[in-house]
Amino acid sequence: MGEDPAAGFEHKWECVCVTLADYQAFLDTIRKSKDADDKFLRKQIEEHVLPLLEKAEEAQQRKRQKRERELLNLQLIAGAKRSSRLAAKEEREQAEREAAEAARKKEIDLAEARKEQAKQQQLEHDRQSRMMTREQRIKDREQKRILHEAELERLAAEQERIERGESRVSARNLKAELEKSQKNLAELAQDDDWIFDCSGCGVYGQNLVCSSHPDIRNKTS
Repeated sequence: MGEDPAAGFEHKWECVCVTLADYQAFLDTIRKSKDADDKFLRKQIEEHVLPLLEKAEEAQQRKRQKRERELLNLQLIAGAKRSSRLAAKEEREQAEREAAEAARKKEIDLAEARKEQAKQQQLEHDRQSRMMTREQRIKDREQKRILHEAELERLAAEQERIERGESRVSARNLKAELEKSQKNLAELAQDDDWIFDCSGCGVYGQNLVCSSHPDIRNKTS
């Protein structure tokens, strides 16, 4: 009986394929082989091993795709939240800028009104009101109106604070001040109307003035 050629040799096994790509690369090396063992091995791998590896690969691919979609959704949500925060911040800053501008304009108007009022008071002290021109009277009334309206706004704000329980000011006193300010504003509005009747030039009419007699007028009832 002949000797086994492999007798006396120690066999060493090595794993050459792990992944689907490994098996496909290995099959390419024996695909054209005429050896019966290679053909048998190729058939066993193609029928029993590759289907399992392909299913596992598909499952891994679906898992990766799912994870990628989840990451994309998280990124979209984070981006939407960031955009929402930026939009809210921009709206808040815009509102603050507008409020600051409105407050600045109001302060300027009040400062101008007080300045003009002081000027008119000095004029009143220096000369009688009949010597004032119509334009000066209109300007004086406008400055007084601004001051009265500012006072009404202050009193209204104080009233709201009282209603919220944030102020210790007497509600009765505040109501009296409101009524007084409203009355002053109403009286100021009534001062805008007059009847002009000049016997010298014959001019007659409502809210008229004459360049020759600018201070002749009769107040309406």
